[in-house]
Amino acid sequence: MNRLTLTAVLLIAFPLAAAERWWESYNRGVKAVNAKQYEVAVQALAAAIAAAPAESSAARVRNAAIVYVPHYWLGVAKFNLGDVDGAVRAWRTSEEQGAIAKTEFYPKLREWVSRAQAEKKRDAADAASSSKKAADKAVSAAMVAQVAALSAGADRTDTYRAGEAKLREAMTQFRAAGTDVTVFERVAQTAGRARELFTKAADDAKKLKATRQQQIAAKQAAPPPVVALKPTQPQPEPEPEPEPQPVPVSAPVATATAAEAPAETVAVAETAPVPVVGKAAAAPTAEISKAALRSQLESAYRFYASGNFEASERALTSILNATRSGEAYLLRGCARYTRAILSRQPDPGLATASSDFKAALKVNRSLRLDKRTFSPKLVEFFESVRKSG
Repeated sequence: MNRLTLTAVLLIAFPLAAAERWWESYNRGVKAVNAKQYEVAVQALAAAIAAAPAESSAARVRNAAIVYVPHYWLGVAKFNLGDVDGAVRAWRTSEEQGAIAKTEFYPKLREWVSRAQAEKKRDAADAASSSKKAADKAVSAAMVAQVAALSAGADRTDTYRAGEAKLREAMTQFRAAGTDVTVFERVAQTAGRARELFTKAADDAKKLKATRQQQIAAKQAAPPPVVALKPTQPQPEPEPEPEPQPVPVSAPVATATAAEAPAETVAVAETAPVPVVGKAAAAPTAEISKAALRSQLESAYRFYASGNFEASERALTSILNATRSGEAYLLRGCARYTRAILSRQPDPGLATASSDFKAALKVNRSLRLDKRTFSPKLVEFFESVRKSG
């Protein structure tokens, strides 16, 4: 054989001799995983799977039997490379083939799957965090607009009722959103629409009220019509009137009080209360801005609406420590009443609720509870306090 022919034979035989068999690729991949060389492991295990895709708890290699679970090891390598979805797919394939259930690796596979699921939940929560905050902010803004519309007396209009329906829809979606970014975006849009409707209802109510006040003012300012009558015959000269005699001055008469302003209505979604009796509020110490007060009332309102009456009462007590707010007294009275009703000894709690309602009416006599959103017994209790004062 000449040198040229020998060289050609060696070139052909060398790749065949160097070709790696499936069990060799598998062993190399497992060693790479244990050495934390995960990229090398992925390549080696993929080569083994391409040559022998079926796993076995006793695969025959020459005269020996080995545990052959390449999909399991491929999942471990991919998980450590950050490919959580790829790892879950590999482990699912391994579990579906069934051979791994007969090996010592099966409990470890279940642990890896649980870890991957927890990792995916954290990733989903992180991805949804900003969307969730935006949705929560939109719902809060809609609630503030709802309170403003109620204060303006717009709660009987169709626009207000449409906003109320949108807000309920947004809150229902928010509670069921989980970590779904798309749902949180829909919540923000729905709550934004609710806020627009509440704002329009408040503006319309204010304009209507202003128009009515202008009409009343115009009627009061207009002078009465004067009609000149021409006598048809001469009138006799009037007799001189007797001089007035002094009249004894009696005790001064009490002046009438001004009519109360139109009633404002405060509406809060009523939920299941917590059976705990609250403490009395401390005396106000400092005034806070209207914007800060509105924000703190909104936070307390959210606690109340979610059924966390104890947190709502603490928040409202904090507000009242800083300023005298009729709305804060009123909402705290609602929280205390509900907790008292569900307690074994309601009398102390009902007494504190009554005190709060009296304090609220002292600040603003026109405050009322919306019968559509509060329980009839709570409204009845508030009305009895109002009428007794």
